[in-house]
Amino acid sequence: MTDAPDFTPWWWQDVATAAVPPRDPPPVAEIAVIGGGYTGLAAALTCAEAKRDVVLLEADRPGRAASGLNGGMAGAELAHDWFALERRFGRSRGAALAQEGRAALGSLEALLQRTGIDADYDRCGRLKVAVTPQQYVAMQRAAEPLAAMFGIAPQPVPPAALGAHLAASGYHGGLVWPLGGGLHPFKLVQGLLRAVQKAGVPVVPHCPVYRLEPDPAGEGYRLVTPLGTIRARRVIVASNALSPKSFRYMRRRQVPVGSYMIATAAIGAERVRSVIPCGRMIVDGYRRLHYYRPSPDGSRILFGGRPQILDTRPQACARRLAAEMRQLLPALADVPVTHAWSGMLGFALDKLPHIAEPLPGVVACGGYGGSGVSMSVHLGTKAALRLMGRSDGATAFDDLPYPTHPLHRGAAWYLPAVMGWYAARDRIGI
Repeated sequence: MTDAPDFTPWWWQDVATAAVPPRDPPPVAEIAVIGGGYTGLAAALTCAEAKRDVVLLEADRPGRAASGLNGGMAGAELAHDWFALERRFGRSRGAALAQEGRAALGSLEALLQRTGIDADYDRCGRLKVAVTPQQYVAMQRAAEPLAAMFGIAPQPVPPAALGAHLAASGYHGGLVWPLGGGLHPFKLVQGLLRAVQKAGVPVVPHCPVYRLEPDPAGEGYRLVTPLGTIRARRVIVASNALSPKSFRYMRRRQVPVGSYMIATAAIGAERVRSVIPCGRMIVDGYRRLHYYRPSPDGSRILFGGRPQILDTRPQACARRLAAEMRQLLPALADVPVTHAWSGMLGFALDKLPHIAEPLPGVVACGGYGGSGVSMSVHLGTKAALRLMGRSDGATAFDDLPYPTHPLHRGAAWYLPAVMGWYAARDRIGI
């Protein structure tokens, strides 16, 4: 079988997009938001709801980067498990960070309810599957403290019972995590964009910010763009993995990592359920990670991962990802891949989300590390509240060091070696 995928993201098919006509930015604003993904849109909406004068600047078109390309999995967990948080930060601080992850999911769900955005949200939970027997045991142990903290009851799935949840090959049991679920990421970003526009926020597409510098003529900052210079008293930087070279603060702290997705042909709800009987979001324990799910309409399977080592051409990554999908899900061996796409994620060097104030009156958010559907909405909202001086803008990440490394300046030149090392460890099961 030969795949001939369309390299337009499947998420973008048949979704009505909000009109964002070209326009000049206003010369002056109280608050400028840089970036038109979940973080920037949530921040702009929060400012507008508080009757603040805000403008949103987007280098391309809103929602066409990670926010419109991701797997649509909304969760409450951080990248580090409880024991890693406790070892590094101590019990009290580790618990506060874990609780912030839970609060992020609450922020997303509250926003969907408040705005009425129809993003196909299904609170179906998540199944995390282990790739070794040792990982299965460790997974159960790490879940116990968080289960007590969150007041939930994760369901262990022994290897012998896994087939009732997932028709897969090579896994060693798993854990059903009942919080969170799946949504349509592009519908979410379009709904947020419409809410921002309805609130009266000027949204300026194709307006990259070349420089952000103190305003020599007065209080605040000058934002130099190809469409003119904007003066703003306060700024929210929500550019994450795609921060321009001039934003050295973010580029020194963010590692851009490519993630890839494919969509199978429509095979019908019955066959999709035969492959994923539980209907949940699936994440496995490989270091290079696979994540997959039924599409929101239940007709096909969407499969993602980070397969690239050296060859990052879309065609090569799609072939590799399709091969991995068919190896893990043998029932899809005869199913063609119809769509393939990729996007850039922003990882902080410590694999934790961050919100920081690099300059007075400038708040920057990022480092979601592949778990940004909930956290980006949450921290975008918190950034706006913090910038407006409100006490409810506080988070457990506020005074967390945002680390740098002397060898990292923005371009992740070392990433192929890291991914190769991860691939080798995945192959030998360590």
